[in-house]
Formats: sequence, structure tokens, C-alpha cells
Amino acid sequence: MPPNERKRLALILLLMQRKRVLLLDEPFCGLDAESVFVVQQLILQLGCEGRTLLVAADSLALLDGICDDLYVLGGGGVRGRYEHYEFARAVREAAASGIAEK
Repeated sequence: MPPNERKRLALILLLMQRKRVLLLDEPFCGLDAESVFVVQQLILQLGCEGRTLLVAADSLALLDGICDDLYVLGGGGVRGRYEHYEFARAVREAAASGIAEK
């Protein structure tokens, strides 16, 4: 089974557990553009169902429009906390502080 399909299957199995709180560590890593979109839509849907998702991602761009709160980490700590409407500011400040955007 190709890695992309394994990742999709792992996400589906995780989501089927119906847990109220989920931690997704790099859920977009290794996915093609279509799969990234599907995962983003799943995250939005789960949020609408009242579930809490903590998503760790290297790329801020992948989180645009799907987060209520955004925490930028770097140097062993929290570099900033942003509301969903402050996404552009989060990207600017992360870039200015030397946190590489992938």
C-alpha cells in the first residue's frame, strides 16, 4: 500500500473512534493536494460536531481557515497565540521571528 493511502487509512481509523479530543501530529505530511483538502474538510467537520482537535503542522498555510486558535511554537516555547481572524499577522510574525514557513 502506498504511503499516501496508509496515511489516509490511519486518519480514517482515528476519526472512527469518536473521541471528543484528538491530537493530529503532522496530518498533512506526505499527502497530495487532494488529500490535504480532504483532511482540512474533515477537521472542519469534526469541529462543527463539537470535537476538539489539536493539530501540529509545519506549514501555517495548511491551517488557514480551519483553526479557531493558532499557537506558533519555536525555540522550545510558544512564540505567539492568535485568533482565527489574525492568521495573516501570525504568518508575518512567524516569518519575522525566523520561524521558517514550509
